[in-house]
Amino acid sequence: MLRDPRSLMNFSSQPPHPDADAPHELEFTSQAASWMNLILEKDPALPFSEARCERRSQGSRQRRDLTLFGRDGGVRVTGEVKLPYQKDGGTPYHSAVVRDARIKARRAGARFFFTWNVNECVLWDAESDGEGPGAGQSYQSWQVATVTKPSHLTLPATQDAIKQWLGLFLHQLGRIVRGHAQVGFKAPDERFIDALESALSLPIRLTFEELTARHAQPRQRAELERWLRDEQGWTLSADPDHIRETLERAAQFAGYALINKLVFYEALLKRYGAQLHKLTAPAHLNTGDALRLHLEGFFADARRVTEDYETVFGADHTAVGNRIPFYADAAVPYWRTLIEQIHEFDFSKLDYEIIGGIFERLIAPEERHKYGQFYTRAEVVDLINSFCIRDGAETVLDPACGGGTFLVRAYARKRELQPGRGHDRLLAELYGVDVSHFATHLTTVNLATRDLIQAENYPRVARADFFDVRAHQRFLRLPQRVQSKGLGKIQQRDIEIPPLDAVIGNPPYVRQEDIKSDKPKRGGQPLPSTKEFYRQLVKRENGAELSGRSDLHCYFWPHAATFLKPDGWLCLLTSSQWLDVEYGFRLQGWMLARFKIVAVFESLDEPWFVGARVATAATVLQRCDDARERADNVVRFVQLRRPIGEILAHDGTTAGAVRAADAFRDEILSLADNAGNARYRVRRVRQGELLADGIRLGQLMRKAGAADEGDNEREVVMQSECRHYPVSSFPRKRESNASPPRRLDSGIRAGMTVDGDHSHFRTTEREPPDSTLIAGAYYGGKWGIHLRAPDLWFKWLDRFRDRLAPLGEIAEVRRGITSGKDEFFFPRDASADGLDEISDPVTFEREFGVPRQQVESGAVRLVRCGEGRGEIRPIEARYLEPEAHSLMEVKGYTVQPRDCARLILLVGESRQALQGTCALKYIEWGEANGWHQGATCTARANAERGWYDLTGHERATALWPKERQYRHIAPANPMRLIANCRLYEIYPSGERDDVDLWGGILNSSWTLLSSLQYGRPVGNEGNWSTMVVDANLMLVPDPGTASPQSIWRVTQAFQTLKQRPALQFLPEQRLRQMAYRKGGREAGLADLSDQCELDMEDRRELDDAVLGLLGVVNPRERLELRQRLYAWLREFFEHARQKEEKAIANKNKAKRKSAATPDEIAAQVLADIRDRFGHLLRPYAEFVDLTRPYDTFDLPVQGTAEVHHDLFNHQSGGVRFLRGRKQLALVPARSLEQAALVALVATHGARGLVRAPLAADECARLHRRYQAFLDDRAQRIRQLVEERTSDPELQERVIRAMLARIVGDPGSR
Repeated sequence: MLRDPRSLMNFSSQPPHPDADAPHELEFTSQAASWMNLILEKDPALPFSEARCERRSQGSRQRRDLTLFGRDGGVRVTGEVKLPYQKDGGTPYHSAVVRDARIKARRAGARFFFTWNVNECVLWDAESDGEGPGAGQSYQSWQVATVTKPSHLTLPATQDAIKQWLGLFLHQLGRIVRGHAQVGFKAPDERFIDALESALSLPIRLTFEELTARHAQPRQRAELERWLRDEQGWTLSADPDHIRETLERAAQFAGYALINKLVFYEALLKRYGAQLHKLTAPAHLNTGDALRLHLEGFFADARRVTEDYETVFGADHTAVGNRIPFYADAAVPYWRTLIEQIHEFDFSKLDYEIIGGIFERLIAPEERHKYGQFYTRAEVVDLINSFCIRDGAETVLDPACGGGTFLVRAYARKRELQPGRGHDRLLAELYGVDVSHFATHLTTVNLATRDLIQAENYPRVARADFFDVRAHQRFLRLPQRVQSKGLGKIQQRDIEIPPLDAVIGNPPYVRQEDIKSDKPKRGGQPLPSTKEFYRQLVKRENGAELSGRSDLHCYFWPHAATFLKPDGWLCLLTSSQWLDVEYGFRLQGWMLARFKIVAVFESLDEPWFVGARVATAATVLQRCDDARERADNVVRFVQLRRPIGEILAHDGTTAGAVRAADAFRDEILSLADNAGNARYRVRRVRQGELLADGIRLGQLMRKAGAADEGDNEREVVMQSECRHYPVSSFPRKRESNASPPRRLDSGIRAGMTVDGDHSHFRTTEREPPDSTLIAGAYYGGKWGIHLRAPDLWFKWLDRFRDRLAPLGEIAEVRRGITSGKDEFFFPRDASADGLDEISDPVTFEREFGVPRQQVESGAVRLVRCGEGRGEIRPIEARYLEPEAHSLMEVKGYTVQPRDCARLILLVGESRQALQGTCALKYIEWGEANGWHQGATCTARANAERGWYDLTGHERATALWPKERQYRHIAPANPMRLIANCRLYEIYPSGERDDVDLWGGILNSSWTLLSSLQYGRPVGNEGNWSTMVVDANLMLVPDPGTASPQSIWRVTQAFQTLKQRPALQFLPEQRLRQMAYRKGGREAGLADLSDQCELDMEDRRELDDAVLGLLGVVNPRERLELRQRLYAWLREFFEHARQKEEKAIANKNKAKRKSAATPDEIAAQVLADIRDRFGHLLRPYAEFVDLTRPYDTFDLPVQGTAEVHHDLFNHQSGGVRFLRGRKQLALVPARSLEQAALVALVATHGARGLVRAPLAADECARLHRRYQAFLDDRAQRIRQLVEERTSDPELQERVIRAMLARIVGDPGSR
C-alpha cells in the first residue's frame, strides 16, 4: 500500500488520530486492484487478465479508477471508486458519479461499468442510460461492508469482507461478460427506492451512533426512553444487546419517517408547484438542528397550503421522533446528498402509477414492524378484496392499516371496477385507523399519491386506538373547499364512519401475555388498552364472550362487526391459532351465530408475512341474521399448495391483478365437491355441521367433567344464540345392547343425519328439516384439521367413516388426579435409602420417628416429600400406592408398578380413625405448611371428606399422554394404577372394557395418525401435545362396529407387542446424528440402531389387525394402506426432527442478530415455570408457620444483606445492609440462626415487612427448607435455560435476568 512519506513523520506529542493511517481514495483503489489480481492469478478460468488502477481515457483528462482487462487485452469493465465518508461517496447511485462513470466506460469501449463506495457496489449496463425520470435501467447491486469512518477501512474484518466479496463479484461479473447471465432491469420506482435506501444507510448509521452516545447521558436517556416507551410502545430492557437493537431500530424508524416527508413533499409539487417551493439544503447549514429548522419551514408551508396531511408532516417539529434524524451533525452532508437524489427524480414528469409504486416500495418490508404489524403480501390482500369489493362502490375500513396495503389495493380495485369514479369519491369510501403515527403517515401518503392533482385529496386516515373508535361518532376532521364571493375558501368538516360494506385488514399480532391487565375494584371500570377493557367492550357491543386468554386480534372481530351493514363483509388476516386452541372456541361460536363463514385460506407453501413468525389464515365472513341460511352455508377450507403469487399470476397491471384474483375466487366458490390439485385443496363443510360438532363436543366435555383447559372460565358461549340453529349433522351415537355406565347427557334429537358427505358421522334415519332444531351451547371445534390434515387423513376418513368414532363418544376421557400439592401427595419411596443410611435402631427411630423394624417389615415406608423432596417422613404402607406420573417413566405399552417413581397418598379415613398413625402426623405436617389452603385442596374438602382425601378415584383401563415426542405410547393399565394429571384416563363405555383390546386400538399407528391431526406441536423440539378436548374429539376405530374375530386378532397382536419396550418412530441413529457430528463422533453412529418402531414386525401385525377391525378384508389392500401410512409417518417425524435441529442450531448461533436477547429468553423461561412449575414461584411468606411465635422485621429496600456477628454476644447478631462499604442499616436479630435466615431471604428479594421464627432451631430448620427450595428452583431454571441456549456466557446472563424478574415479582418474594 502506498503512503505519503509525510504520514510517517509525527512531530506532535499528541497520540496519532485513529484515522491517521486510513488509506485515501487512490490508496484504497490500488489495494482493491491488487486483491483482484491475486484472485485472477488463482483462477485463470475468469475472463479477465488483470485489474489496473487510474488509467486516463483516450481523448480525456479524466481517469478511470479501476479497469478490468480481458484475456485479449481489451477493456471489459471500468469502475469508479469513492470512499463513503468523502464528497459524493455517500451512495453509489449518486447521479453525477454514475453519469461520469458511464461517459468514461463508453470512451473506453466497455459494455459494463460499476460505481463502488466500499459499502455497496452497483454494476451498470453502459448502453442503458436510463435518461428521464420515468425510465428504467439495467443494473445489479451488492452489499459489501459497513464503513462510516476512515479507521473502519483498516479493520481486518472489513478487509476480509471486501476480499471475500471481490471473489464473488469477479465470478458473477465473468458470467455477465460472457453472456451467461444478465444485469437485471429495474423499473423507475424500483430504481428510485434502491437509490434512496442506499443514500439512507450512512445517515441512519451515523444517527444510531449519536443516539448511542446520547443514551449514555442520564438526562437524554430519560427523554429518549419516554419516547420509545410511551410514543412507540416498544419494550425496554437493561440488557446491552437489547438497548443496541432498540436504538438501531429508533434510528431506522426516524430516518424512514423523514424520507417519507421529503419524498411526499416533492410529490406535492406536482399539484402545488405554484404555492410550494422546491426543497433545498444550502451548504452553509452544517448542523443537524439548523437543517431540521430549515426543512420544517417547507413542511409548515405544505400543511398551510394543503390544510391537511397532519399525519404526514406532524404538528410538533420539536418532538423527539422528529429531532432524532438531525442529532448527528456528521449526517448533514448525507441528508443534503439524499435531497439532491430526490430532485434527480422529477416527480412532475412522472405518471401517477409510478409515483404510487414508489410509495408502495418506499419502506422495506422488514421495517414495517410496529405494534406487531408486518408487511402483507399484495396478492393475499387482492384475494381478500375480491370477496368483499364486487362492484367498486363499497365503503371499506382497515382498523389496523399499517403501511396502507389493504386500502391502497382496495383503491386500485375500486378504480378498476369503476374507472369513472373520481379520486375524491374513492378516498371518501376508504377509512383507515392505526395507533402508530408512522403507520397513518404511510397510509396517508400512499393514498394521497394516487392522484396529486385532485383538489379534494384528503385520505380518511386517523391515528387512534381502534377500540376508541365508534360507529356514528366523529372519526376525524377534514378540510372542505367552499365558494365565498367567488373565492375558494377552506373550512373543516366532521367525518363519521358510515355503515360499511367491508372491514378488511391485518390486526396486530399481540399475544395475550403481552396485553396489559387491569382488574378494577368492584364497580370500577378497567383501563383502556387492557384485556379487561377489551373483553368488556366486545361483550357490551356485540355479545361476544371471549376468553381471557384471547390474543389481541380476537377482539378486533366483534368490534369491527359493529361498523358493518346487515350483509357486510368481515375479512381479516390473523394468526391461525384460533382455529384450534380453546381460547379461539368462543370466537368460533360468536362467528357461527352472526356470519356466514365463506372461506378460510391458509398457505402450506409459504409464510404470508415478511418477518412474522406465526402461521396465518385469511378468513372471509359475511354478516347474516338468518340462522337457517347460516347453517346451510358451505364453508370452504382452502389449503394453498403453491406460492400465492404463482396462483394469482398476472401481466403486472392492476386490471390483470383484479382479473386473476376474481378468477381464483370464482373457481373456489364454484366447486360443488371437495377438490385437490397441485395448486390447492378445498374441503367443503356445511356450517351447520361445524355448529353441531361443537355442541356435541360440549356435551362430551361435560360428561368428562372437563373445564376449559388454560382458561378457568366455563364455556357459556352461544347458549342463547344456538337454541334455534338448524343442525345438519351430529356425531353418531352407537347403539349397544349393554347399558353404558356413563351415558351422555344428551339434548340431541335421535335420528339426525348429514346432507352431503362431509361429516365425520352418519345415522340411518332422517327427520324433516323443520324438526332439526336443538338446544345446546357451542363448545368449540378443531377447524384447522380441514386446512392442515394430509390427504392421507381424508382418504382414511372417507373410507372408514362408518367405523370411526370420537374417543369421547365411546369412552370417557378424564384427566388424572390433580393433587393441589404434588410434593405432598406424590412422595418418593426412600425406605431403602433410610435403611442403608442408618443401621442403629435407636438412631433410626430418633431420626425418622418410627421403629426401624416397621420399615424393614414393609408396614411403614419412608418417603421423600416437601419442597425439593428435602424431607423424609414415615407413612403406613396401607396408605400408599404406586402412581403413574408421566410417560417418561413408562418404557413399554403397559404401565406397571415398577415403572412408577412416585407413590400416591390415599387416606380416606377421618382424623379420629387416624389417631396414633404416621399418616395423621403427615397430614398435620402438610397443614403446618399451609398446603391445605390451596385452591384445589380447599375445593376438595367437605363435611364428609378431608382435604387430603384422594380416595374414590376410579381406575382406568388405559392411559393417554398429555405430551409425547418421538414415541407413541398409550399405556394399557392392567394393574389399574392411578395416574397424575399429566396422563389422561380412558374409561371405555359398555362391556368392551378389555385392557388388551383398548391397548391395541390406542397404540396402533392409525390412532397415532388421528392424534397428530387433533393435537398440536409445542415449541420446536418435536413435542406434541394433546389436550382433553383433543382426546375427546380424536377419531379412533370403534370396536362396537367390529366382528368378534377382528377384535380377537387385535387383542392377540397387542399381547405380543406389549412384551417389548416401545421404540421411537425415528431410528436412534437418526436422532443422535446432530449431536454425534457436532461432537466429532460421527463414526460412532454406525454402532447405533438404524431401526425404528415402524420396522418392527409386531407393530405391522397390530396395524394390520386394526385394519381388519375397520373391515378391510383384502390382505393386499391392508398392505397398501399400511405402506402409505408408514411413508407418511416417516416423513412427518423426519420433518419434526429437522425442525428441531434447526431450532437447536438457531439457539447455538453466535450471531446476536438472529438470537433472542437474555431478557426475551428469561421471559420465556418465566412463562414456562408459571405454566409447568408454579410451585417454584412460591413466596417466602408461605414457608413461615404463623401458628408458632415469630418476629417481624422491616428490611430496607436498598443494600446488600450480610450477617453481622455481635462481638460481645456470640449467640446473637443481626443483618447489615451495605452499599459498597457504607452501612445503610443494621437490623438486629435474636440469634445467628435468625440473622442467617433474614439475610438469606433478603438476598433473594424479600424486603419490607418480613417474618422469621422466634426460636433458633426453627430458624435453622426453615433456613434449610428455604435454601433447598431455592436450590431446586435454581436447578430448574438452569435446566430450562440450557434447553434454550448452549452458550455458557448467554446462559449466565439469562439466569441473572431470570432471577431479577423473580425478585421483581411481589408474588414470588
